[in-house]
Amino acid sequence: MSATTGSFNEAEAFSPRKLAPGNLEFDGSAKIYRRAEEFTPLFEHDPFRSLVAIAERLGDAEVETCPHTSGPSTRCA
Repeated sequence: MSATTGSFNEAEAFSPRKLAPGNLEFDGSAKIYRRAEEFTPLFEHDPFRSLVAIAERLGDAEVETCPHTSGPSTRCA
């Protein structure tokens, strides 16, 4: 809830600085945020599954584990 309006502000509520304080550091000279030394991920992701999804341009819901292999695939043999 916003203090001034009393309404919910999604951008403010889900701000990375509020969800994970200390994860980002602002680099004023480059005007960007950088990963802080004490960075802690908010979510755990399987690297292989994530790379398959990226390579095949899929969302999470579309990546399934193939019963014939040990990893995720959208082209199950």
